[in-house]
Amino acid sequence: MPSPTTPTPAIVAQQATQADALPLNGMTLLGTRVNNSGASALVRDGRGGVSRVTPGDKLDGYVVAAIGNGQIHLARGSEAQVLAIAGS
Repeated sequence: MPSPTTPTPAIVAQQATQADALPLNGMTLLGTRVNNSGASALVRDGRGGVSRVTPGDKLDGYVVAAIGNGQIHLARGSEAQVLAIAGS
């Protein structure tokens, strides 16, 4: 039997929420994982969806060229872009 849920008290929600912490348009890098078995990243798109990507994946018209600690490198033709973890 699932446990009942209770609404989050307003004071808790207020203290746990950072206004404007992440931009609401465009892509936002949420996190990266780099180890001996490879690298991956979590990216939020401008519509609020979250995707797990690895090098070579396509993301909003870009190709994920590389993933490092706290950043990903994107390429589209001759255009290059680096996303860093928000707030870092």
